Amino acid sequence: MRNRHMMMASAAVASDLQTFRASTARALAAPHRSADRAAHRRRSRPVGLAAVVNERKGIVAGFGPAKAVVATHPEFVRLAHAAGMTVMPYTFTTKTTAEFPAVKAEMERFLYELGVDALFTDNPDLFPRRP
Repeated sequence: MRNRHMMMASAAVASDLQTFRASTARALAAPHRSADRAAHRRRSRPVGLAAVVNERKGIVAGFGPAKAVVATHPEFVRLAHAAGMTVMPYTFTTKTTAEFPAVKAEMERFLYELGVDALFTDNPDLFPRRP
């Protein structure tokens, strides 16, 4: 790459990047110096939800976990919000509604009871809007 700063987003431009690995998020957020990369490799892996949130604070703006993570650990939303991060679980679809009678009811629970910021859905036509 001719200019290594070409890939950095401008502060005026909003962009989202999804990654499933903390190491990838850290590498993208870190300055491109070999000493920084070595320091990241030496870090121990986090244990527990609070550690996961704290390790990623300042590196990512939010989380996009599987909806099962939020359903099993609803405190994750509180921890992420306390750290100034968003939570946007995936994927809500009529094919997998767990114990809910319909996907709309499932989305309502996650949005209005558990407090997620947004969600991924295959059924935007069934999105539960509040008056």
